[in-house]
Amino acid sequence: MMQTRRKRSLSKKTEDITECSPGTGKPLPSEHEEQCAFVSSFRKAFPGVRIIAVPNGGWRDIRTAARLKAEGVCRGVPDLFIPEWGLWIEMKRQKGGAVSDAQKDWLEYLDGIGYGAVVCCGAAEAMNAVLAWREAVKDGCLSIRLG
Repeated sequence: MMQTRRKRSLSKKTEDITECSPGTGKPLPSEHEEQCAFVSSFRKAFPGVRIIAVPNGGWRDIRTAARLKAEGVCRGVPDLFIPEWGLWIEMKRQKGGAVSDAQKDWLEYLDGIGYGAVVCCGAAEAMNAVLAWREAVKDGCLSIRLG
């Protein structure tokens, strides 16, 4: 059974519910922590391969949001991209993360035009997905259209 911890936010009149790892009572890593861990592991494992983050999430004031939208920021674009392998990754935490309709739409679109597009729940799952995708690309099992 998943344990939860509740903490009262001082700035808001809401409660944050943090899921805990079974048996340990320790909080599960956030999506941010999972993504940071994955990117760090990826860069160590593949030092010559570039990975980039798409900073779509987070709170912004109305002016900044309008400016970014005018510059082309789009809701739902996956979190990470590996250009050399044509792979987009939407990161979620190990438990409790949900894929939004906008994210589903982007994932389907990217897959439809020949990119790899995966949702990964945690750093370990992301690394497994990357390794599987890399092998498929190396073996010529995938045709990737870039552009």
